[in-house]
Amino acid sequence: MPDVSLVLPCYDEGPTLRRSLDRIVDTMRETGWSFELILIDDASRDATPLVVGAFARELDALVRTIFHERNRGRGATVREGLSVADGAVVGFLDVDLEIDAAHIPRFVRAVRDGADVVTARRIYAPRLRDLHRHLASRVYARLVGWRLDLPFSDTEAGFKFFASDAAQALAAATEEDGWFWDTEVIAVACRKGLEVVDLPAPYVRRRDKRSTVRLLPDTIEYLRAMRRFRER
Repeated sequence: MPDVSLVLPCYDEGPTLRRSLDRIVDTMRETGWSFELILIDDASRDATPLVVGAFARELDALVRTIFHERNRGRGATVREGLSVADGAVVGFLDVDLEIDAAHIPRFVRAVRDGADVVTARRIYAPRLRDLHRHLASRVYARLVGWRLDLPFSDTEAGFKFFASDAAQALAAATEEDGWFWDTEVIAVACRKGLEVVDLPAPYVRRRDKRSTVRLLPDTIEYLRAMRRFRER
């Protein structure tokens, strides 16, 4: 059993992917912990599968890969990764590293100190061109607090870490395949009585990579998924 498993969902990551993967490996090697990387390509349309394959061949035993034949969505991809992870601590992070890999050790230590789930609370840099995304995130956070009665100001951050047992239980108990999964997993963890904590982490929007988030369509799907969750 490695000390840490990192689930890295990949979809159309573009030319920044290799640099991000190298950054993650360097960070983990500095900790001295044993670790595994689980790279899951969700039917990317660019060169992402080739980069993932080459990276896995270079690092061999440290990397496990899964390649989807069709796009299954963020939630389905992360859930699959959690279910196969072997680490004592299991984390997943957005591989574009808009929350930097340097914060991984802090989140792992929080799990080791007793938390079942540790999720990032994103701290946004004051940039006017990102104001619309920041405002959308704040509105969504208020809606989540109101509709789902969750005591967190940021549930959708792609930077979450779990104790091994919690990762397995939550992978089995969550159902959403899309972006709402990030909120669903926190809601389910709270309803199961797990200890969930959030830690602040700086969030820096990448300008060298095209975002796969579609603000209006994804927001509409978020609202539909929230309704499905409440009905369940």
